Amino acid sequence: MMQRWELPAFGRDNLVLTSALRPKPDPKEVLVKVEAVSLNYRDLLILENGLGGDMTCRSCRAAISPAR
Repeated sequence: MMQRWELPAFGRDNLVLTSALRPKPDPKEVLVKVEAVSLNYRDLLILENGLGGDMTCRSCRAAISPAR
């Protein structure tokens, strides 16, 4: 299992940390473990009102571990 952040609808209150099955890469693919990320101004705009983002994109997910 892994944890990931999901934003099912715009707004900070809709940002949730969920558990999901770890994806299995296909042949000639790799699985990358992400240990740190940063938030920039455009990310904040997408979080708040979707400016510049497409909420239907399901192939753009990253596994993010909670801070320890």
